[in-house]
Amino acid sequence: MSWLNNMKTGVKLTGGYLIVALIVVLVATLGFVSVQNLSQIIVDNYNDHVLPIEYLGVASTDLYRIRGNVFKMILFPEQIDETEAEINTLKAAINDEIAALRQKNLPQEALQILAAFDTDWATYQSELSRVIGLIKSGDMATAMDAIQTGGELSVARDEVARHMSDLTDVNISLMADRQTYVQDTFYQISRLMIAAGLVGLALAVILGVVISRGITRPLGQGVGMMRDLSAGHLGSRLNMTRLDEIGDLGRAMDQFADTLLNITSQTRESAASTTAATAEILAAVSQHTASANEQSAAINQTTTTVDEVRAAAEQTAQKANAVAHEAQGAVAVSEDGRQSLEAIISGMIEIREKVQAIAQDILALSEQTQQIGEITATVNDIADQSNLLALNATIEAAKAGEQGKGFAVVATEVRNLADQSKQATTKVRSILSDIQKATNAAVLATEQGTKGVDTGMALAQQAGGVINQLAEIILEASQAAQQIAISAHQQSIGMEQISQAMKDINQATVQFVAGARQSQTAAENLNVMAQGLQKTVEFYKV
Repeated sequence: MSWLNNMKTGVKLTGGYLIVALIVVLVATLGFVSVQNLSQIIVDNYNDHVLPIEYLGVASTDLYRIRGNVFKMILFPEQIDETEAEINTLKAAINDEIAALRQKNLPQEALQILAAFDTDWATYQSELSRVIGLIKSGDMATAMDAIQTGGELSVARDEVARHMSDLTDVNISLMADRQTYVQDTFYQISRLMIAAGLVGLALAVILGVVISRGITRPLGQGVGMMRDLSAGHLGSRLNMTRLDEIGDLGRAMDQFADTLLNITSQTRESAASTTAATAEILAAVSQHTASANEQSAAINQTTTTVDEVRAAAEQTAQKANAVAHEAQGAVAVSEDGRQSLEAIISGMIEIREKVQAIAQDILALSEQTQQIGEITATVNDIADQSNLLALNATIEAAKAGEQGKGFAVVATEVRNLADQSKQATTKVRSILSDIQKATNAAVLATEQGTKGVDTGMALAQQAGGVINQLAEIILEASQAAQQIAISAHQQSIGMEQISQAMKDINQATVQFVAGARQSQTAAENLNVMAQGLQKTVEFYKV
């Protein structure tokens, strides 16, 4: 079996799998071919025997239906033509079914019966035609004698039916024989496949045992060697000569043991020096850790102070921003006040101009009322004269008698008009007197209003000057507050940057302290490991 040990493990496994697969393929192929043959036998049995039996059964049924139609022709003469047509259809169907039967693979015995059937079938058809002719001619008695048992048509039909029954029996017998053959063949195939499967299984088991033993045995030797190495026996070796992967693994394990032996020897020499070096590293790292802790405390205190200064600068900047915002509001308010004063002064000027225009209108009205007074005085004089003339006209009309009555009436109307005109002028004079008084009072009021407007304009101009000065002062204060806010904000930003820098320094210091502590821990662990390494190296036996 040395040739098997020299084969690669992959080749062994692949070969074993291929052999098992080949056995499976052979068994499957054998089973498939056997099943195909068995299936073909069943199909042939169906085509050669089952279908003929079916054809014969249908033909027998059609034969009995023909007999029934013959009786129908006798019982129902009025339906002779329709019944005859149905009989012809059934005869054609029997001919087709027998023709289909001839196409099958019939044995010699069935062919001999079929030849006798052809003769009797021809006789039956001839006798059937004769009986139908008797029925059509009305000779029902002769027709009934032929149809009854023992008659010519009945005997011919019985012969045809007997031949059909014989053909059916032959096919049934052959079908039973073929069924027995199918069962025997099935049992043979089953036994063959079981035997082939058992042989394949046995071969697969043998291959599995041989291949697994060729792999597990050297692996067990390797496990034993690794146990020796773990126990400290570095002199254990496998010394395998096989050429497969397990042999390569054994030689690699031997090389690993040699390398481990060399490393152990070198480690034993350097373990002592490592212990001394780790002690010195531990002392230096401890000193650096203490210095870093002191530096971290100082940076934390400085960071706190910078944060307080930054907070104060931020509060100053916020207050300066608030002052600047309020100053901006005051500037806006002073600007609104200045614009309002300008609007007031402009309104005062317009009022003074309107008051002066009103005064001029009132003076013109006063002059017009005086003219109206003069006109009313004239109208009053005209009314007095008209009254005198009317009186004189009345006197003259009275002197004229009947001819002067119409003139007297006119004179009376003129005098009434003169009286009414005088009364109206009196009222107008009274109204003009009131208007004159009102215009005089309005003239005085407009003069006083003009003086008040002038005084208000002077005061408004003075207030405008004061507001302008106040706006300039507030604007200067706002600009100063903005500059203070900007400076305070810049100071706050600077303190924020200083604070961030101190935080970064503090974080770096914390990280350094953490690293120093880790280094100290690592140095302590290294010292322990060096001592443990020295003890471990002493465990191995060189």
